[in-house]
Amino acid sequence: MANVLESKYEVQTSTNTNVLVVSDLTKDEVSMILDKSAKLDHVDLFLAIEEVATFELFEQYIEREKNRPIGFGWKIRITLILNENNAALVITSDIVKANLFGLLKIYHNLIHKEVQFAEMVANHVESHNKYPIKWGVPRLREGKSTKKFSEYCIFELKGQSLDQINLQNEAVYAALAKTLKLYNSEDLGVYLNKLTTAGQTILKGKLNQDGTINTNQNDRGIDYSVEIISIDLGDKKYDYTPHLSPKYSLTLVILEHEGTVQTLTLQASNETIDSNVLQQFGILLEHFLTTTHNDSDSSMIQLLNELMTPYIRRNNLFIQENVLDRLKTIVQRYPHKVALSDKQGDITYEELEQRSDLVARYLIQQGFKTEDMAVISVNQDNELILLMIGVIKAGGVYIPVDPNYPMDRISFILKDSGAKFFISSLSNNFQEANHVKINPTDLLQQTNLEQINDIHLPSYTSQSGYVIYTSGTSGVPKGVKVSSDNILSLIEATQKEFGLLPNDVWTMFHSSSFDFSVWEMWGSLLTGAKLVVVARETATSLYDFYDLLIEHKVTVLNQTPSSFYALQNIESEQRIPRLNSIRLIIFGGEALDNTKLKKWFQRYSSSKCRLVNMYGITETTVHVTYQNILKRNLDTISQSIGVPLNGWKISIRDQYEMPCLLGVEGEIWVGGLGLANGYLNREELTTEKFIIEKTSGERWYKSGDLGRMKSDGSIDYLGRIDSQVKIRGYRIELDEIKKQIIRISGVHDVVVTVHNPNNNADEHKQIFAFFESNIDYSSNDIKDILLKELPSYMIPSKAVRVKKIPLTINGKVDFKKLIDEQNEPYQSESASNSGDDLLEIWCKILGQRIGEDDNFFESGGNSLLAVSLLTELKQKVNPNIMLKDLYLNSSPNSMRAFLKQKELGEVKV
Repeated sequence: MANVLESKYEVQTSTNTNVLVVSDLTKDEVSMILDKSAKLDHVDLFLAIEEVATFELFEQYIEREKNRPIGFGWKIRITLILNENNAALVITSDIVKANLFGLLKIYHNLIHKEVQFAEMVANHVESHNKYPIKWGVPRLREGKSTKKFSEYCIFELKGQSLDQINLQNEAVYAALAKTLKLYNSEDLGVYLNKLTTAGQTILKGKLNQDGTINTNQNDRGIDYSVEIISIDLGDKKYDYTPHLSPKYSLTLVILEHEGTVQTLTLQASNETIDSNVLQQFGILLEHFLTTTHNDSDSSMIQLLNELMTPYIRRNNLFIQENVLDRLKTIVQRYPHKVALSDKQGDITYEELEQRSDLVARYLIQQGFKTEDMAVISVNQDNELILLMIGVIKAGGVYIPVDPNYPMDRISFILKDSGAKFFISSLSNNFQEANHVKINPTDLLQQTNLEQINDIHLPSYTSQSGYVIYTSGTSGVPKGVKVSSDNILSLIEATQKEFGLLPNDVWTMFHSSSFDFSVWEMWGSLLTGAKLVVVARETATSLYDFYDLLIEHKVTVLNQTPSSFYALQNIESEQRIPRLNSIRLIIFGGEALDNTKLKKWFQRYSSSKCRLVNMYGITETTVHVTYQNILKRNLDTISQSIGVPLNGWKISIRDQYEMPCLLGVEGEIWVGGLGLANGYLNREELTTEKFIIEKTSGERWYKSGDLGRMKSDGSIDYLGRIDSQVKIRGYRIELDEIKKQIIRISGVHDVVVTVHNPNNNADEHKQIFAFFESNIDYSSNDIKDILLKELPSYMIPSKAVRVKKIPLTINGKVDFKKLIDEQNEPYQSESASNSGDDLLEIWCKILGQRIGEDDNFFESGGNSLLAVSLLTELKQKVNPNIMLKDLYLNSSPNSMRAFLKQKELGEVKV
């Protein structure tokens, strides 16, 4: 049930409006009120009389009046509603003017002879704040709305479930505490207001699991997000509403009679809690009230699964053909249509079929067997595509490796994968790997065709596919093995949604070693489109790539956000729009900041060019969810990554692998058709990350990403779980820091990372921010601005303005390069000539370059690092330096001056 407040005028007063309804008025009471109405000219009171014909209208009038805000008038509104056999009084006031006890006093004055309306002003009214509740996931209105009203929703528990138990307040408090714990909100502050005709009692503090309230603590720092109002007026003729819309993020109203709970009502503004989330909260609260159990009971597990099942997509695709059958069908339909295009020329679908067949036959002649693996490391051009398809046709698995990778990494992949074949023209001889080296020229330009034409290609096997090596969070490359069936599932799940057609033109912009390229390559070829294979030198020169998009009239463009921001800047430099052929842009690979797309929408309509943000993971075949981006979405940074693709499904799980409730943060688990076979030669890691759920038998991948589910089944992406860093005991969201910096005037791009020069030593962890800006902010400028919005422990140790944030070969932010550039050996003339090593010690402890006059604590130092610095200074400079000396002389120069004074005897250490 939702109450809609019709206007801004009412919205702004409903929170402070309280209403007393007195029903079952006697004839004498009505007579006294009517008698006084003629005499009533009190400046603060306004009395209206409504006479209605039927009992139904009588009840409707009461309901209308008890839900009508007082408005901005200072008068107290009194409405007498009369029916032939019934009478009720509705008294409405701003709570600052008259609270419950003031309203009761008005009623009693009206029904007695004496008219004494003085001293009606309410007691002190507690100030309130709607502190945000993370799990509330309210549905924010998109774009500029002409509507000025808010909505609030209620969930009411009453009737049979409560009538069967003699429910006391303490049991309600305990059930509320247990419910909040399920939402990871057991530490929220609670404001309790107990109202009776005798007076009111207010308690504030943390709600314990047994239902008691811990009031013996400092009130500062507690977010009072939950309000409990307990009302027991002793007489059922009274109906009191403390406020028409909730003051706090979540309000629980308890109506009692003689100490026994009659009705429980949960209230929340839709600005703070989605109505479906509130309903789910109410179901759980009722469960705790009416069920005797502990947290590990099977009844709770079953209930959680039942609550979340409707939001986890379980639809599946039934694909009859395989990836090679689909490709053959495309070839038969469009034999002379261009399939591949690069700088050397075009290849038709018929030529693609014939030449990839020859690659497969030659591989088999060289001893290639079904399910064998081949590392392919060649330049990105048409021939790369032929080689990868040829390996699939030979029944094998291709492992694409960018030839620009360091030789050590290529060597590692060869050895780690155990691949039997290495297709590359690289001259280096990888002695440690046991493989057959094949020059790609031999595969692609065969002369002795008679020798291989009679070789039969194997029947299709789902064990064929590809392996993509990814570093993940460990930094150690690991291979993800994906079946070729998954490729076709991905195309089946997206073709209709995105309208992928044979007249489309795609680019293979990304390196073949990045799984985004799997989508580009197969998405084009399996829908009969033209694929423009982009050379790496063109991909890394965005001006050249921009010209390529225009030349080939590309219609489907896939980009990492970082790459697209730069491409968008190039487009904005043009006098007129020139990318009019593009009809679909797919973002993936990293988090998208939709506020940075304004330049694009200034030139291109979303009706002609659709923008889609896709969340994906290598272990789940490129893409998992999709979210359309519209112009009205650009004013706020959206965390939504949309809903799962058809055949994919997502579940949000807590640390105990239990399904999380709507709005509650947890780890994103992915299931369905896209799951990879696992990690190559890493059985233990595969078992850890790809799990089979005991209760359902379903297979899931634990992504390591943090998310929450909303009531429409869409997912908010909240970053990596490991990006929720803990520094000196504080849990910090790096994305929260990023959002604050990007709001600073002139800043148009920013990345935030943690630098830990002495691995795993917590005291050495520091937050670094790197930003692009057209304003020359210093590091201290950024810190000063952030201190107005963030606690001190979230302020970056260093905020560095850079000309351009560098990208990796895969189009993602190159954090290593950013850190390395900041930590190049620092040369200082004073340091080299002075004969001391103070600056060197400062830089070593801080793990970064600093200047002679940089303050240790302003450069990222803290009390723990200060102890480390003092130890170094005692060992290498002066054993008598004390900690207080360091705090007073916190830069290399000031310490140097201090030590010189000490040598001259001017100070004592």
